[in-house]
Amino acid sequence: MSLAANPTRGTAPLTTTLTATATAPSGQSITDYAWDFGDNSAVRHGATLRSTTHAYPRKGTFTARVTTTYTSGETRSINLTITVT
Repeated sequence: MSLAANPTRGTAPLTTTLTATATAPSGQSITDYAWDFGDNSAVRHGATLRSTTHAYPRKGTFTARVTTTYTSGETRSINLTITVT
């Protein structure tokens, strides 16, 4: 599983596109991508939401996290730091 953002840093307000790459275990599928942007905004969910755009309105260092859920109920998460100056 991997997580990328474009860009990962910039001046406020910063709009970035986050993209997750995940492969479900054999015989399973991904049932949810849960995007937590680390800035107290609402978590965004979707079974096909591999990529999303988010605007960071203020300065700070934020930990964006995507959690994938598989048909078995297993979850996997990965984090990425977004820096807004």
